[in-house]
Formats: sequence, C-alpha cells, structure tokens
Amino acid sequence: MRFTSRMAVLAAAVSLPLCAALASYALAADPASPRVPPEVQIGESAEPGSSSTTTTTTTTVAPPPPPPPPAVPPPAPHTEVVPHAPPVSDDDDGGGGGDDDDDGGGDDDGDD
Repeated sequence: MRFTSRMAVLAAAVSLPLCAALASYALAADPASPRVPPEVQIGESAEPGSSSTTTTTTTTVAPPPPPPPPAVPPPAPHTEVVPHAPPVSDDDDGGGGGDDDDDGGGDDDGDD
C-alpha cells in the first residue's frame, strides 16, 4: 500500500465515526422547552357599532408558579446509651500459671 492510500484510509477511519457521532448528537439534542405567554386571549373582540354577531372575549392569565415546599429539617439523631459489656477473661485453664501462649504447649512458668 502506498503512503497516500494509507493516509486516505486513516482519514476515513477517523472522520466517519466522528461524523456519525456529531450527526446523532445533533438529531438527538433536546428541544428547548416551550414558552407560555403570561396572558392568553380567546375569541375576537367586537368593534363598537358593528352589526355582526356578538362574540365573547375571554382573557386567561397564567397562574403564578406554586411556592416551593417548606424545607423540612432533618430529624434529630437518635442517641441511646449502650451499657458496657462485662469484662472478658482469657483464662482457659482455670488455674493461673498454665500455658497461655500458642508456642506449642508446655508450662510457661519460667522454671525449666
């Protein structure tokens, strides 16, 4: 393959996915939310002195937005005093001068 054809393949390999990503972003972008006018008039107003039939004009004003809900304070933390556990004894042999270490058994009193 020549150098120019390699460059063309490389440019196509980079530009095609990039163009596809840009096109999908442009087509899938969210539309702007609609704007509602603050006052809406329904019907036509009759001009004074005209012999046409009477039409009714209704004016509707958009209601103000509802107030935000009141801020609810977080509940107070629950405090509870837990009693102390009874003391734990590590005296397995019931005596006092036995082997308390895991060094393979025997008496650890110090007299050999």
